Parts: sequence; structure tokens; C-alpha cells
Amino acid sequence: MGIFYHVSSIKLDKGTILEPRYGDTINTHRYFRDTYSRFSQYLKESIFEDVRTNKFSSSPSRVKSIYLWQDLENAMKYKNKYNKSFIYEVVLEEPNLAKEFDMSWMDLTDFQYYDSIKEIADYYYSGKSVNEGSVNWGFYEDSGAKLEPIWETLYEGKVTVKRLVSGKNCRYHF
Repeated sequence: MGIFYHVSSIKLDKGTILEPRYGDTINTHRYFRDTYSRFSQYLKESIFEDVRTNKFSSSPSRVKSIYLWQDLENAMKYKNKYNKSFIYEVVLEEPNLAKEFDMSWMDLTDFQYYDSIKEIADYYYSGKSVNEGSVNWGFYEDSGAKLEPIWETLYEGKVTVKRLVSGKNCRYHF
């Protein structure tokens, strides 16, 4: 069955069924109409979705998935990097449908050409780590930049909150 974790800024109760919201949010013009960074995120996610649809159709969609982590270490990395408040242990209805990807590839999509973003999306959906030696970082290739992999899990299915693991008023702080 496996243990999975979900990171959120929202306080959730035990038994809450999670809904994928990211895709609905970024595909709404009100989300990106006033800021370049949000519009850029919308475009990058659109390119990733095109690559997934054309080359990795059996992989879960970033815009239709619930974002999870298979270990507490990566959940904590994400929580700290994006200033989230809570980590929950969750139960997946069909855990064998969950698939893990290195979310650090998204960090490399800033200021990239279209073809470079397509190549990065290919690496992402191939399950490659940003630290693999045979990958092209595009614009950042010779920049000396260092990235640490953060392995996220995408899942399109029913996810139920089991318990709060880390967050405000939690006795399980790490």
C-alpha cells in the first residue's frame, strides 16, 4: 500500500478527500492576467502537458493530479522551499497508479526557449533526475547552478487524509 504525504497551506481534517486544484487554478485567466511569472507558469505547464499527452500519455497529468511525496524528507524539502504549513499522511485508493518525478526540472524552465522546455519536460516525464550527467539544462547548462532533486508524486485518483504529521499544533514536529 505504501505511505504517502501531502503538503498544504490549508488545515485539513482526518477523512478529508483531496481534490486536484492546481490545473483549475492555473488555467483560469484571472490567475495569470496580472503577473508575468504566473503567465509564464501557465505557458510552461501547457508545454509540459503537450509533451505528456504526445509522448507519455500513460503518465499522470501535472494539471489533473494531486501532488504527493513518498517520503517525509522530500515532503519537508517542499514544505520548507514553498513555505507551506502542514504535512499530512494520506491514503491512496489505487497507489499503484502514483508516479514519481523530479520536480526540480520545473526550476530549470525559467528563461528557456520553447524547445528547451520541451526537452526538460521529456526528462521530467522520463523520470530522470536533474543530477543525471547525460541531461541538457538548456540556458543553465554551463552556469554552475546546482539543484537538488525533489521527488514529487503525481496521482490522479481518490486521496484521503489519514493524519496530520507536521504543522501548527501538531505533536509530531520534525
